[in-house]
Amino acid sequence: MRSEFLAFIGNYSYSTYLFHVFFTATSRITAKSTGINDIWLLFILGTTLGTAGPILVEVVASRYDITRTLLLGKRSANRK
Repeated sequence: MRSEFLAFIGNYSYSTYLFHVFFTATSRITAKSTGINDIWLLFILGTTLGTAGPILVEVVASRYDITRTLLLGKRSANRK
């Protein structure tokens, strides 16, 4: 079995590991402050943002050498 969707997400596993907590906590705090208390909705929201947020961080941070190094620990694109 092969899932292209899960393979795509797997390419960003390190950034997900590093940054998921910021997005899951923010989604939960924001949802609760707006009156959302349904546990399943909080779960879906946290899972979605906890996965999509770090992917977005990596895509944006990879564009610039300084953020690529500081946020992701990757060497600059100019170095081989």
